[in-house]
Amino acid sequence: MLLMRLALNTLLLVFWTGTAFATQVPGSLDECIDLALENNVNFLSSSEDVNVKEAQKAVALRKLLPSLSLSSNAYRTVQDTDFSGARTDSQTNSFLLSQSLYQGRALWSGMRTA
Repeated sequence: MLLMRLALNTLLLVFWTGTAFATQVPGSLDECIDLALENNVNFLSSSEDVNVKEAQKAVALRKLLPSLSLSSNAYRTVQDTDFSGARTDSQTNSFLLSQSLYQGRALWSGMRTA
């Protein structure tokens, strides 16, 4: 009886582990390639490295372009409390466009390293 129970438990364990870890085999070459690309750690790492380099290149390119800054301020001051006094309105607008002319080729070297 003990031997029968041990054999049954072993059979169930083998059947359970076989079905738990079974994977589906791809049917075509394209499915095999897609599965390999999804699970290849080196390929995924290289793909992320390419994305990082593209982002670094975009940042380096933006450093070469001019920058634009706009600001506006407005305020109102009432000097008398009985509503018959003077009122002062003021508004300030500014527009700033800047471009680096020369930084010892540091900007271009940043572009080359990215």
